[in-house]
Formats: sequence, structure tokens, C-alpha cells
Amino acid sequence: MEKDRTYRVVALVALIVAVVGVSLGFAAFSRSLSIEPSGEVNPENTLKVEFSSTGAAVPTTESVTGTTAGSEAVQAGSATITNTGNSPKISGLTATFTKPGESVTYEFYAVNTGKFDAYLTGIKLGTTLETFKKCTAKSGSNPASDATDLDKVCGSIHVTVEVGEDVAKVSTKDADKVVDSEHKLTKAGTNWEKVVVKLEYTANETGDDYADGDVTVTFQPITLTYSTVKPA
Repeated sequence: MEKDRTYRVVALVALIVAVVGVSLGFAAFSRSLSIEPSGEVNPENTLKVEFSSTGAAVPTTESVTGTTAGSEAVQAGSATITNTGNSPKISGLTATFTKPGESVTYEFYAVNTGKFDAYLTGIKLGTTLETFKKCTAKSGSNPASDATDLDKVCGSIHVTVEVGEDVAKVSTKDADKVVDSEHKLTKAGTNWEKVVVKLEYTANETGDDYADGDVTVTFQPITLTYSTVKPA
């Protein structure tokens, strides 16, 4: 009887050892958990170039008067600077001509009021240069009636844009301007450059640049593009 009890004890110990051995076998497996942090920086667009009549101060709205030349009959409209929203603009640049040799010139300034240096990278006339200018017979008591004369007059109406002293210049006689010289406006309103827009009625080579009635000439917007990246 005593022998039988001893056998049972030994058997129990042997079983415990076996279970411990299996447990150690499972513990040899491992698993790695990866932590992969990431982040993005989306800075606020604080590049801000606006228009001003003086360069010293940037108003929300302001008027700019055009300067006439060529005769006393030519008239200039009062342009309006608007610096509200994301797209500052100057509108209402108009001229009323009577004959070739007349012009109207507007002068104002592009001012950097943002937190980055700004470089002028391009001047674009409308969507394309071919569609930038459109001439039509003006409705009213004295509209132009001859399409050939209308085209001749339209070919003699030009817009020229000059920016800065070293001058980036483009006109309806040229292609759009990609600026390759440095037009740097330092940040925080410490620098500005003059913008000159000239509307002119020039004489053509044949001298037949008159219409027999009134003509309306419309232009698509002119775009000055500034960037934080200096042109190559």
C-alpha cells in the first residue's frame, strides 16, 4: 500500500515537469509592434502683395487718377484700388480717345505686406494674347459701321505694363512676359515697386487708323504673379 502511494507522488511530479516544459516552448515565440509617427506642416499662406497709390501705405480702397497726353480732348477715368479678399486689384483704368497720338497713363505701386519676400515671376495679358483685346462698334447714335475700319482702329490701341525700375515690360505688341530679372519685394512692407499701365492710340504706318464712328475696346485682366521662389 505504501509503495502504491509513493508511485502516485512521483507520477504527479513528473506531470508538473512536463507542463512546465511545454510552457517554456510557447514562450520562445515573439511579436514586434511598430509605432510609426508622422506629421504635416501646412503653413498659412502669408505671402501678401497689395496695391497702393503711394507705396507708403496700403488702403482697403483708393482712387488713382490717370494722366492724359496727346491732346486736350483725351479723357481718363478714375481707377479704384481694392485690397479686400485674396485677389487685390485695380479696376476702372479707362481712356476715351479722339485720334491717334493720344494716351492715358496710370501709376501705382505693388507693396509687400506679408511675412515672406516676394518675387515677380510673370506678367500675363488675359487668358491669351490673341484674345486679350476686343473691339466692337459702340452702341448709340454714332456707331462705327465698317468692319475693316474697326479692325484698323483696334490694331492701333495698345496697353503697356511696366513694373519696377529695371523694367519688366509687356504690351499688346509683345508676348506675355516671363520675368527673368530680380524683382524682389522684401517682407513686411519694407519695399515696393512702381507699376505703370499705359493705354495709347498709336498711328499705323498707312495712316488709315480712323473709324467712321465710335468704337469700344475691352481688355481681359492683366495679372502680375508674385512668388516666394526666386526665378531661376
